[in-house]
Amino acid sequence: DLTPHFIAEPLSTVQKPGGPVQLRCSAEPSTARLSWLFNGEPLDGKLGEVEIQSGALTIVSLGRSTSGHYQCVASSSVGAIVSRPATVSMGSLADFSASVKPAVAAEEGGSALIGCQVPESNPRAQVRFQVRGKWLEQSTDNYLILPSGNLQILNVSLEDRGSYKCAAYNPVTHDLRTELTGRKLVVTRSSSGGSHILHPTSPQRLAVPRHSPLTLECVASGSPPATLRWVKDGRDALGTGGWELLHSHLVTHSLEPSDSGNYSCLLENESGAVKYVNYSLTVL
Repeated sequence: DLTPHFIAEPLSTVQKPGGPVQLRCSAEPSTARLSWLFNGEPLDGKLGEVEIQSGALTIVSLGRSTSGHYQCVASSSVGAIVSRPATVSMGSLADFSASVKPAVAAEEGGSALIGCQVPESNPRAQVRFQVRGKWLEQSTDNYLILPSGNLQILNVSLEDRGSYKCAAYNPVTHDLRTELTGRKLVVTRSSSGGSHILHPTSPQRLAVPRHSPLTLECVASGSPPATLRWVKDGRDALGTGGWELLHSHLVTHSLEPSDSGNYSCLLENESGAVKYVNYSLTVL
C-alpha cells in the first residue's frame, strides 16, 4: 500500500528563547517523501534558521520569527497527508503587578486566604510562597497552594501571624519572580460573627478539556469552620461522576462531558441563612 500514514507526528513544545528545538516526524511507506509547513506555508530548509534532515526539523535558535505552527507533510505517488499542527512557543514569565495589598485578618481555628495574582507565564508558572521568611514550594497539612495560585491556611493559629509573599517559577526558563510587597496575616480570637465565602467572590465560568483534572475552589471564613456543601444542578454533587472533597474544595481527576453543568458551593449558617458561589462548567 503506497498510501502514506504517520508513525510519529511532531509535538507541541515550549522552549527557552535562543535555544535549539527539534521536531520529529516519521511515516510509512519508507519511500514517502517528508516536507514541512510553517504557519501553513511550505518551509525551505535553506533559511539558516531551520535545518531539515530526513524526518527531523531543527530550529537552530528559537525566536519570534521561528515561533508558530509546524506541520509535517508525507507524500507519495498516491497522495499526501498533513500532520496535526505542532505549536512551538517561547517560555516567558511576566513581572508581578506592583500593588500594595492590605493585611489579611483571620480567626483562630478558621481559614485564611492569602491571595496571589499569578503573572502571565508560558508554560503555566509554578506558585510558591515565602512564609515568614521560609519557602513553601508545595502544600502541607495546614497550607494549601490552590490551583488558582492562592494560599489557604487551615485551622489558623497565632503562630501563623506574619508576612506572606507569593512567587512564580517558570519550569522552562527557570525564571523566578517574587511579589515586591507581601501580605501581613493578623490572627484574631474567634468570634461568633458568622461565616462568609472568602473565595471566589464572584460567579465563575469555566471551559475545560475532557479528561482534565479540575478543582472547584471554595474557601469560607469563620471559626469553628463553616459547614459547606456542593450541589450540581440542584443535587448533591458528590453523588455524581468522580467528584470528591478535598477540605472544602470539589475535585475530580478526569472530567467527562456529563460533568458539564452548574455547581454551587453552599454555606449554611446556624440561623439557616445560605450564602453561595456558582461555577458554570462546560467540558470540551
